[in-house]
Amino acid sequence: MDLLQRLCNDGPVHKAKVDRVLGSMPRKLFQGTTFDVVDWQCGQGINTVCFFDFIRRNGMENCVRQVFLIDTDAEAMERAVWHLEPYIGDTDRIVTIRKEINEIDRYDLETRQPVTFHFFTDVLSNPNIDLRRLATLIGRIIRGEHYFFCVDGLKHGNDRLETFYRCFSRPEIFTDETYYPTARQPYAMTCKAFRLRAETFATDTTLSPVQLHAAFRLDSVREALRKANREQVEALYRSLSRFEVAAGYDAAACAHNDLPPLYAVLANLITRGLPTQASPLVEEAFAPLGNRRRRADAGRITYEARDLYPSDLFEALHLIDPRFTPDEASYNVDILENDAQRVYITRVAPVPFRQLFEPQRNVYSLTGQREYCTQHVDFSLEFPYPSKDLKEARHDGFVIEVEDSSVHATMEQRRIDKQRSDDLAAMNWTCETLSDDHMNATHFGHLGSDYVRTVFTLFDRPFDREWVRTLQYALSPIGIARIEKVVVEAIMAGRLDPTAEHWDVLVVERDVPCAAAAFADLRELFNSLTALSAEHAGARFPDVTLDVISSPEFIDSPLHADLQPAPELTDDHRAKTYDLIMDISVLRRAGIERPLMDEYTNCRNDCRFIVRSAHHAREPRRVLTSGRITYHPIVRCDAVGRYEPIAERAAVIHYIIGLLSRREEFLPGQAAVLDRLLRGLSVAALLPAESQGAAVALPAILLQPGVTAVVTSDAKSADRLVHEAQQADIDFGVSLHSSMTDSERERRERRMEADELLLVALSADQLTRPALQQRLRSMYEMGVYFAYGLIDGAERLSEWSPSFDAAYLCAGQTLRRYARPQQGAITLGATAAEASFDVLFDIERALLPVDGFTPDRERIVTVHATVAPAPLGLRSEEDERRDIERIIREMGMEYVAPLAGDQSAAGARIMGLPYPVTVNEGGESVQDSAAATRYVHILYRMGCLGLIDGLAHDKARRRYLLVVREATTEQVYRRLHDYFNRYYTHKRAEREETAARAGMPAVMLRDEREGAQYKCLTQLTHFVNEGMARIAQGITPGTPLAQGLEQALADATQAPEEVLFRYLRMINAAEAPPSPNGRIHALYESVCTLRRAGNTHPVLLLLAAFCLLYMGTEGRAVLDEDLATSYEEGMVGLYRLMPDFARFREQFEAYNRFVRSETDATDDATEARIANVESRLQLIRAADILGAHLTYMKELQHTYLE
Repeated sequence: MDLLQRLCNDGPVHKAKVDRVLGSMPRKLFQGTTFDVVDWQCGQGINTVCFFDFIRRNGMENCVRQVFLIDTDAEAMERAVWHLEPYIGDTDRIVTIRKEINEIDRYDLETRQPVTFHFFTDVLSNPNIDLRRLATLIGRIIRGEHYFFCVDGLKHGNDRLETFYRCFSRPEIFTDETYYPTARQPYAMTCKAFRLRAETFATDTTLSPVQLHAAFRLDSVREALRKANREQVEALYRSLSRFEVAAGYDAAACAHNDLPPLYAVLANLITRGLPTQASPLVEEAFAPLGNRRRRADAGRITYEARDLYPSDLFEALHLIDPRFTPDEASYNVDILENDAQRVYITRVAPVPFRQLFEPQRNVYSLTGQREYCTQHVDFSLEFPYPSKDLKEARHDGFVIEVEDSSVHATMEQRRIDKQRSDDLAAMNWTCETLSDDHMNATHFGHLGSDYVRTVFTLFDRPFDREWVRTLQYALSPIGIARIEKVVVEAIMAGRLDPTAEHWDVLVVERDVPCAAAAFADLRELFNSLTALSAEHAGARFPDVTLDVISSPEFIDSPLHADLQPAPELTDDHRAKTYDLIMDISVLRRAGIERPLMDEYTNCRNDCRFIVRSAHHAREPRRVLTSGRITYHPIVRCDAVGRYEPIAERAAVIHYIIGLLSRREEFLPGQAAVLDRLLRGLSVAALLPAESQGAAVALPAILLQPGVTAVVTSDAKSADRLVHEAQQADIDFGVSLHSSMTDSERERRERRMEADELLLVALSADQLTRPALQQRLRSMYEMGVYFAYGLIDGAERLSEWSPSFDAAYLCAGQTLRRYARPQQGAITLGATAAEASFDVLFDIERALLPVDGFTPDRERIVTVHATVAPAPLGLRSEEDERRDIERIIREMGMEYVAPLAGDQSAAGARIMGLPYPVTVNEGGESVQDSAAATRYVHILYRMGCLGLIDGLAHDKARRRYLLVVREATTEQVYRRLHDYFNRYYTHKRAEREETAARAGMPAVMLRDEREGAQYKCLTQLTHFVNEGMARIAQGITPGTPLAQGLEQALADATQAPEEVLFRYLRMINAAEAPPSPNGRIHALYESVCTLRRAGNTHPVLLLLAAFCLLYMGTEGRAVLDEDLATSYEEGMVGLYRLMPDFARFREQFEAYNRFVRSETDATDDATEARIANVESRLQLIRAADILGAHLTYMKELQHTYLE
């Protein structure tokens, strides 16, 4: 039964993958010859069955001779034989091999036919398979032509399929495609089909290098380069941010699946910008070179240095090492094809060319055209920034081909060469061909490139003191970033043990110093993250014994700190066993030196690396997403709403803030927002303009390994958020909005899917696009996980707000459904600039599942005062009732589809709801704008009741696509109770629920469930319209509540008890805004504001006690203590202010009666609190009477007896 279930669940997807790769192949390859089939990790034989079906479907003869089935599951292989028997007939031709792939040898696979087809479906991504061994095995069995059909589910961070392809020397590729999910194909895959021929077969025995990305930049360098050409500087830094790493192990085969979150965050922090700001620790390391800290505007910290010249810094970004002259002994001549190429590059070419030119670049990487996949150009140079000649023709690169006159080129080869040159010329590349008998040392007019011209100038520049200082300022931060990135990669690959107490490390610095600062900086960052993290508490970065080999020009640099570098490798170095060895150069490029890896053999776990600058971009920068880090709280909130950093973590969090935003202090409200988000708790924050809205969350975004989607009100807001991140050198964010072209939006969404972005700011209207929702949902299947969903301008979520926006409808539910983290539910946050407490309640509701509300006073963060509700446009309640009936009826009629691919959607489906229409004067049906506005409000209330849980717009068919959840009658009534409980006490909410249950629907509907929906929706509609009418009639702008309360307390003409009860009765004021809870929260906010300012008036304390009794303390000890203290001290203080005890006694009783009638606090604890205070007051009263009597007796004694 288990096999049948697996076949039913996985079979369609498996079949689609095989059909996709076979469908891209020329049909003639399968005709006219006999063949064998090798089905690797065959399971139930689906690959081969689909292949045979493909042959039959295309009318071809099945000429199979043998089928090799490889798997370890005997039961599955038995089923595979049973499946294949109808196609082959003779089961003797089916060879079953029950072994792990790593255990198979050449004698298990003896293919004898001229053609063999290999199927690898969801196989190569397995990190336990030794790809090099597998490639060697294929080399031993190859005979004739072997075709490889490789398909894997698309998992970003797992490039093992590509690594397997690169194990072979120049295979002929047929298919190299990545397919993203669509409505018809709801799964992602990567496909590669290629051919190997026995006569040309060769394996690439070298371990493939990997291209990584990282670069730091000092503030002083950034400021100085503002005077240079901005586009050229950005292009140079893009080039410098890429580097190649050759490792002592197969780094390309390492899969970044299920990474520990801590290391993913470390990697993302290092690569958050290309380049990004260097940390304060790195900046301070340059202090001996003249780097100085200064305070900038708005509380920012920056660094500056004197005598840094923009022209010198700009030139320093043009990489060339004049000390290195490649020749036959030092150049990597083994990669070249013939002697003519060797002679040119090691003897004839100008020396700078020997470093600049990349040997044997694949033409496919230049043109993207598959017909060039087996071709290489001899030498190429891709300019970091383009140049234009005198005719304004653009030049992006240069290619040199060296012909060997002893080899006669055929006409076909000449045609191919000519076509290749034409294609390159169309891409602004210049091609030159040299024959071996006409070689010369010309530089071809510096290749027509300003970049090359600058490099030739620098090649003759001496390494004097100023130039050495400039190189360190410009390039050492880049080297520091590269070392940190490589160390983190080694940890993630399991080659370095971060739990070890000690590491022995050897770093060979070929040019600028960087090792000492890199390990110090990485240690500080690692220890800061573990100090904040709950699961890594106590973990520390290993102690590092660092041996550095430095060049003569940089050996005396202060960047070596306390180290004493050696000028060369010694016998002691060679005899010592290291945990990590790294040979690093920023000035030199990869692939031109003879392999150096064999020089470093004394290393544990083959943790050896050669790090060089890259010639061109091979891979995009990818962010790493994983599970969530659980962080400790970073602040605590006192009874009056003050947030204070927790002492033991204050230094760490300030280091993180300084690193990411270069601020010494938090922005207003930022500490509370970060604390909630980092702990995975939702937060709704009312922030002042200076806090920059959702930008306050940028540190939290970087401290969790997941993508963050930020919903903004419009295109301008989305672009502004991305720009604010870029100002902090955080550049892996993009905006999505309707103002951009379709092609640009598609490109950005592809980058989001491809794990290249950590921040996506999208205008709210984009979130209702079905295509984008599909993309967000599919990212989970591709191993791209979300961390946060943030809603900026969240006041637009609430219908109590005058800025209520239909585009924000169901924004929280949509993010929760489609933007999925690796485990659990996404953490949602919201920021608002202006809101009443009723609006904040609605924002809070949008952040939580419909049945998932739990009281949490800290969920709402108010940094500045809330506003009074604003007048709203009135609507006809009768029209809304009719629309409710229409919506309920029409939703039951247009079923669209089940909600596929959503594990949280049990009982949910997609239903269509046509846009409301009316007939215009011409008799045409057009959208009814007034009804559409009413529809939006009704759908909003349906979301409050959990009847809909998501929304999209199908504009082609003019309808809403609603995610409708099944809800019982009982659930609908309970959700109505929960809705009113946000605005009233439990008692009032229960009365509203009872009234709804007892009522009768005014219309006839299909069943009791629809009747309950209608009653609850009409009751909500009545509540909202009544509240809006009250706002329109009674609300006028006046004195802020806190200011009015402060003035009343200071007014000697107003008795304190009068002020107390006037503000207490606000809860029941007929002309007040519709929500008692909103009024109480606003009053409590005002009381806390005055108390934070030091006002301890007894009336304030009693108002605070009443608010806490009304709202509840949620079991928080600090609030329980404040409630008891405020009530007791407030009553004692009021007693002191009222000389008439009888009058005070009346007010004491009246206050307690008011508490009992208006709050839910009627428990024994409240009564005990009242009794205790009453007892204390009696004692104080008795003491006062006794004191007055004694004073009177003393006066009598003084008058009559003395």
